[in-house]
Amino acid sequence: MPTQKLEYQCPRCKYQTKYKSHMEKHFYKTIKPCPGSFHDIELTEEIKQKVLRNRIYEVKSSQTHGQIVNNFNCLQSMVSSLDSYDKLSSIVKYDRSKIVNYGDLVEQINSGRIEKFDSKSSYNLTLTHDDLTDSIEKSLIVRNKEELSQMSIIYLQKSDKLAIYHDDGWDEYRFEKGVKMLMEIHQRYYFESYEKYLIHKIYEETNLDAYTRNTFVVQLNDYYKYLAIFNLKPYTFGKTNDEIVDRGPYRDLDNSFYLYEHTKKLYDEEKENLTKAEIRKAERNIDNLIKKSTVSNIECLNKAILQLINADQEFKRLTMEKAGMIQK
Repeated sequence: MPTQKLEYQCPRCKYQTKYKSHMEKHFYKTIKPCPGSFHDIELTEEIKQKVLRNRIYEVKSSQTHGQIVNNFNCLQSMVSSLDSYDKLSSIVKYDRSKIVNYGDLVEQINSGRIEKFDSKSSYNLTLTHDDLTDSIEKSLIVRNKEELSQMSIIYLQKSDKLAIYHDDGWDEYRFEKGVKMLMEIHQRYYFESYEKYLIHKIYEETNLDAYTRNTFVVQLNDYYKYLAIFNLKPYTFGKTNDEIVDRGPYRDLDNSFYLYEHTKKLYDEEKENLTKAEIRKAERNIDNLIKKSTVSNIECLNKAILQLINADQEFKRLTMEKAGMIQK
């Protein structure tokens, strides 16, 4: 039985191929230089020719600590240079998972409160402005490798755009428009359940005393103020009474748009009373949350990629191909 020939192997990065022509391309035609991911040695012409003749080149085991650091820095630089979409796609594919749509993520994170709002039975449910903003922050932060599939928002610093994964695909928006889209998704998948809860308490329940009903009106006004800051329209806008409430004295009024008109008046009053300073402060807060979370999430993503590169040679080869370090 004939012995199997060794594959050609680059002593600097351990790229392997059974074809001599591929190794020649790796040595002489690769656009980016071969990364010193295994041995930080110079690929001299003598070394290249020895590999092409003998298929391998044995590196002496005298590598210094400084060279090891250089190898790590080289890999780190390579990973940092890769497209964020590609890195995220590689991770979720490796884990046999998929990126979570942003709306689904918002609903998943806040499912406990949404369930309580939808039941409409509790009397002490309140969402302050801080609560609403905290829920946005939770939807942006990836805490570990296992949560990378939840990285549905990416701030693209070079183009100043916001990428949102929704409806099973990435869409990029100018940053300001992207923030508005993010807020609209958050409203549709979470905030609206709170508004419907308050509407039910104020306009459907007939057994509330005046003090309790007024407490819910104050909460609704405060919620409308938060919406007004980001120029988001209430759920009730443009709807008829019977679309807003299922029962109660307001459902069958002669004016079928009474509830819309009444809640619009509440919203408009809050909007008129807003100061530019309030709006700028809230907008800056959301902008900073998005940008800081992206920096943190990319660091987590890069760390996960580096860990897989060190643990899985096939993953490393594919990653180096994407980086243009080796030929396919």
